[in-house]
Amino acid sequence: MIRKIENKEETEKKRERRNKIIVIIFGIILLLSSAGYAFFGWEKTTAEGKVSMNGLTFTRQGDVWTTEISSYKFYFRYLPNETEEVKINKRLQDYIKNPLYLTGSSAADEEIARNLAQFAERINLACYMENCTENLPEKNCSSNMIIIKEKPDFKKSVYTEEDNCVFIFSNNTIKAADSFIYRILQS
Repeated sequence: MIRKIENKEETEKKRERRNKIIVIIFGIILLLSSAGYAFFGWEKTTAEGKVSMNGLTFTRQGDVWTTEISSYKFYFRYLPNETEEVKINKRLQDYIKNPLYLTGSSAADEEIARNLAQFAERINLACYMENCTENLPEKNCSSNMIIIKEKPDFKKSVYTEEDNCVFIFSNNTIKAADSFIYRILQS
């Protein structure tokens, strides 16, 4: 079979037409996939990831649970029924418009900072008393300070208070941090 000889102009028109068709097809695929995710992707996470507990509604967002209290948003890795009871006297009021010092940058410290940053004047790293090996300011319990230490051999977390300090010792520091936050929100 003999092919028709095409001039340069006809060849260019066919190539442009083919490219337009490909662009249109990819555009349709992009629109449909975005629309599908918008309509069906979000529905699954919110329908399956909502829990009501203690008068609050928790929504799963990735690896955290979020809830809103008095227009403030809080983020937790654990729900209240997955945490432990904490017997301390600290309240959220103790941290409002006051500086807060943390002694580390672990996931548990970040959990506390993420939730209390909206209330504290500022949150900084500091060393507790004379145990400083880093170039950080040394603080004592005259300042609001939360000291979290991982203790793998502990079966149950220990929470103690000394003046303005809270000491948390636990084999699961993130769960212990969530337990602490739930406790100060109850006050």
